[in-house]
Amino acid sequence: MQCFFAPGTWLINKFKYSGKFFILGVIVLIPLVLLSYFLFSEINNSIEAAEEAVDGAKYNNELKTFLQYMQQHRGTANGYLNGDQSFKEKLIEIQKKIDDTITTIDNIDQEVGNRLKTTKAWTDIKNKWVGVSKNVYNMKAPESFALHTEITYETMELIKDVADSSKLKVVPQLDASYLMESVVNELPLLTENMGQARGKGAGAAAKGVLTDEEKLQFSSFISSIRSNSDNFIRAYSIILNENPEVGNKLKEKVDFSQQSISEFLDIFENRIIKKVDIESGQFFDIGTKAIDASFALYEIETNMLNQLLLDQVSQLEMKKLTLTIIVSVLFLLAAYLCISFFMSVKDAVTNLVKTTSEMANGNLTVRTKIKSEDELLVIGEAFNGMADSFSMMIKKSQEAVEQLASSSEQLSASADETEQTAMQIADTINGVAAGATEQSDHTGAMLEMIKNTKAQVDIGNAKVEQSFIQAKESSRFASVGNAAISEAISHLGDVTRTVQFATDSIQKLGKRSNEIGGIISVITNIADQTNLLALNAAIEAARAGEQGKGFAVVAEEVRKLAEQSSTAARQIIELIESIQSETSVTVRTMESNLTAVQGQVNIIQKGGESLKEIVRNVEKTEMSVQELQQVLVQLEENADEVLKSVQVVAAVIEDTAASAEEVAASAEEQSATVEEMSASSLALAKLAEELQSEINRFTV
Repeated sequence: MQCFFAPGTWLINKFKYSGKFFILGVIVLIPLVLLSYFLFSEINNSIEAAEEAVDGAKYNNELKTFLQYMQQHRGTANGYLNGDQSFKEKLIEIQKKIDDTITTIDNIDQEVGNRLKTTKAWTDIKNKWVGVSKNVYNMKAPESFALHTEITYETMELIKDVADSSKLKVVPQLDASYLMESVVNELPLLTENMGQARGKGAGAAAKGVLTDEEKLQFSSFISSIRSNSDNFIRAYSIILNENPEVGNKLKEKVDFSQQSISEFLDIFENRIIKKVDIESGQFFDIGTKAIDASFALYEIETNMLNQLLLDQVSQLEMKKLTLTIIVSVLFLLAAYLCISFFMSVKDAVTNLVKTTSEMANGNLTVRTKIKSEDELLVIGEAFNGMADSFSMMIKKSQEAVEQLASSSEQLSASADETEQTAMQIADTINGVAAGATEQSDHTGAMLEMIKNTKAQVDIGNAKVEQSFIQAKESSRFASVGNAAISEAISHLGDVTRTVQFATDSIQKLGKRSNEIGGIISVITNIADQTNLLALNAAIEAARAGEQGKGFAVVAEEVRKLAEQSSTAARQIIELIESIQSETSVTVRTMESNLTAVQGQVNIIQKGGESLKEIVRNVEKTEMSVQELQQVLVQLEENADEVLKSVQVVAAVIEDTAASAEEVAASAEEQSATVEEMSASSLALAKLAEELQSEINRFTV
């Protein structure tokens, strides 16, 4: 299925929405336009045919009048030529009516003659009439009757030709069809047969005698007239059944015509054929009455047929107008709906593009507002869900970066304090080392003095006093050294706690980075799922065919957004991994510094114990000097023991000096380590500022 629609999808994807809607609109409008064209063509053809039928009915109506006067002229001329001079005045009157009717028909023929192809036939009829009208008074009765009859037959043929040319014979209504049959075939033939019977009968009445041949001919007239009348009655019954309104309007004329025909046939049969006992003029008037009744019926049927045709034209015009309105409304409605649909889709896409652009510029507070309730609304809601998740991730990232920056600042401050403390410890230890060196020098001098004690017992009191002063000074130096060692131990404890706090903070920072990495992984998974959903939406849109082509483009745009989100998430992951790597290095450095500081604390504690021992020994020395002053006599005996004690003290002082130098070296190493830690914290703070600057692009 997808392969089948692939070419169409490829073609549609080449156009914008405006092009797509234009193509679909053209494809939809082509059959509608063609259908409308064929419908309008059919209606226009029907209107033209109906209008031609109206023209034909109008033409035949005048030909009917011409036929009526021609039949009267034939009968009048036949009576006149058979010896009844009373017909001459009537003959002249009828001839004038015929000339007036010819003028009317000429005008009509000028309008429709070429279209109905009647001009030649009508011209022939007129030419024959001109010959008859000029020579009628000099003709024999049979010749005149034959020429008149020829003209009437040609007139009836012309009536049929007009009906054929104007499509009167193909009118769709059954009642109009039988009206046409009556006025084109039945009534002209009926009036012609009655006209011949009237003319022949008037001539026979004028002569007063009737030959056998004429009797046979007259009987044939009666049979033809009755047959024509029956055919007309059958057509009338169908008209009455199909259109009672028209039938009822004709009923009075039909009844009168049938009554007149019956009276005429009765007189014709009984007072002409059986026995000629009626005046020629009287018979002619009776025949004229019957024929005029038929022509009156002929007239009303012609008018009704013309009205039916005009009604048909009006109905067709109304149908055309209705169809025009419907087609126009459909065109406008289709155009309105297409434009509305295009604007709806365009508004939704524009809203999505605008929202996406603002989010790309850092504004994560915007959300799409899709007004439609179709698949675009689902896409908008999914996009808003993605934006909410991304905003939440940025908020957590901001919090983590703020904590990272705060921890970096605290770490930097702690490193500075630790560096200052280490420098103070180094200065203090250097002082201790100098004091220990000086004490060692004094102890050496004291040792020399004790060695010379035996030789200088005589000046013992003075030397004892000097030794007592020196012992006090040594005690003071020892106390100062002990206090310095205690203070150094206290500061190193602070350093240890500071380093421990910094280590814990950096470890928490590493955990926060891991949490951020987890959140970014979730965002990456959401982006991948969004990409997969966009791909599925594109597949479903392709399956939906024409209706889903617009949604395939939207799904492709969502997929691109998902790929951009995934790319941004991977970049953030790389930054977090870099932070985690540097954090791990910092943690290891801090742990190493913590171990070094703890070692220094242990060494200084040992130095403190040694100084305490020195203090105790110096105090003992002071007591010994006091005792020496009191028991100078016993100095010589105890000189060896004092010498040994002083030697021990000298060794201890040397050890203390060495330990102090080691502590000073360790303090210097700690200072260097703290400087490295400070540099790392500054780099971490710079990285946090860069990450904070990158995240601050987004407004949540």
